[in-house]
Amino acid sequence: MSKLENIIKKASQDYYSNGTSELTDPEFDALLEILRKQDPDNPLFSVGHGYDITKVAGTKVAHKYGTVSSLTKCRTWDELKSEFKCTTCDVSLKLDGISVVLYYEHGWLIRALTRGDGEIGIDITTKVRTIDSTYNHIVYDNHTVDFTGAIRGEILMSYDNFDKFNKLHPEAKNPRNSTAGLIGSNEITDDFKLLSIIVYTIIGDEGTFDTSLSHVRLDLRNWFGDDHVVPYSDCAYFPNDTHFIDYMDSYQDAWYGKYPADGLVISLNDVVKNPNNDELRYTAIAFKFPPEVKKSEVIAVNWEMSKSGYAVPVVNIRPVELAGTVVQNASGFNAAYIRDNNIGPGSWVEISKHGEIIPSIDKVVSSTEASLVEKCPACGLKLAWYGVHLKCDNHSCINAVEQDTLIWLDHICPIDNLGDKLRLKYLNELFNDDITI
Repeated sequence: MSKLENIIKKASQDYYSNGTSELTDPEFDALLEILRKQDPDNPLFSVGHGYDITKVAGTKVAHKYGTVSSLTKCRTWDELKSEFKCTTCDVSLKLDGISVVLYYEHGWLIRALTRGDGEIGIDITTKVRTIDSTYNHIVYDNHTVDFTGAIRGEILMSYDNFDKFNKLHPEAKNPRNSTAGLIGSNEITDDFKLLSIIVYTIIGDEGTFDTSLSHVRLDLRNWFGDDHVVPYSDCAYFPNDTHFIDYMDSYQDAWYGKYPADGLVISLNDVVKNPNNDELRYTAIAFKFPPEVKKSEVIAVNWEMSKSGYAVPVVNIRPVELAGTVVQNASGFNAAYIRDNNIGPGSWVEISKHGEIIPSIDKVVSSTEASLVEKCPACGLKLAWYGVHLKCDNHSCINAVEQDTLIWLDHICPIDNLGDKLRLKYLNELFNDDITI
């Protein structure tokens, strides 16, 4: 029991401190489920799962409107609580980022805090202002909105922006961990421009606003714009298990894809306001899709060179249908993962998406011989080990030149829908150089 608790605590602390964790989300959830069966009243089931905010740098500030809690979860109709059945519900996308609480006085942002341990958060006001100035001032119909209270949202990185981030930081695992790492860092860099803030509810109101959930959603859209509010539908109805699953599948198909998400939030429209501290409480539960897992045989391990000169493995597998799409490639994480698990042609792996667009390897079922690259595919120089990566040390490598050029172009003249291959082709024609595609 003690060992299990320590694993959960460490994973939680690593994630909230710097965005790293040795466990995937499904592995973490599985350990929590084991602990719940053995000790359902364990204190690790509180917000943060053992995360100790005193061990994290930054200014600590107490939350003003009660505890900033997390939601209970369900995965099936039988686990869905009775109050959500046979009644009209609000269903919204459960975003997978870093929770943030935005505090306002008379329409002006005065502080932004992470959720922290639910009672105390880390002050990230400057970081929030850097990410999106939209939230500095609440304006509707050209007038300041006289709102004093707190709005809850999520800081996250879209999949498109993670692709850009990953070129600069090939060690990045996924958008969620990358977001946590940036928010937990001690400095603000250009990478913060790749983050977004999406709001979804009001948790404190010192005025006389209509705080029913339907009106809250409308207010948030009017104040910040549709793109800044979580996707939602306020007319879901679940009379039976078949209808429930059909609804969940349809929302997943409609909303998944732009931002990392790990389920849906089902809410009632009612609200309870605490007269002592103006805290708002809604009745809600999180629905999490069980990840679809498929086995497939490894055909090859292909290697792509990152901007930093790391060789990044892409595992080519026999095509399988996964979460409604045909998958032929999975993330190989890094060179050490391929080496240590002996992944090569003929190996069999289990893959899943877990709400991500790029599937990942959950388990190596059978190994063969690690298919490692020895020389840089771009310049032919022998690669060297740097931690878990194989790296090209040739500063004149054509890959380094290409990547530096693309990043430079992104900074001075960013153009939507003009991909890297097209830009390199243009440069090749323009300079009649040895720039490759």
